[in-house]
Amino acid sequence: MDAELLVNRVLDDERLTEGLDEEEAQRLVNWLVQEAENIAAECKSQEEGWKRLDARCRQARAVSRLVELWCYQRDKDAAARLASKERLPWPLPNDPCEALSRLLDHIQ
Repeated sequence: MDAELLVNRVLDDERLTEGLDEEEAQRLVNWLVQEAENIAAECKSQEEGWKRLDARCRQARAVSRLVELWCYQRDKDAAARLASKERLPWPLPNDPCEALSRLLDHIQ
């Protein structure tokens, strides 16, 4: 599958980084671009590639939202509910970059 198609999908999705500062947003996009390239290399069909990328993008949006809730809004209850719903590690470090790294490590 053509990796450029998947990478462009990532780069065009502004919702992926809503609520994040520049540093965390860049880390998340870099991680997702790498995931898109890996998916393209592994998938035989476009259908499978899009399906896998959509799942990764959904996870990335959940990670982004969780970092926003926990690190910036300090809404512990909402963050805990989201972490539980998405089966993400909890509690998180208070530093946004550390929290993001921990979450991305978990979903790999």
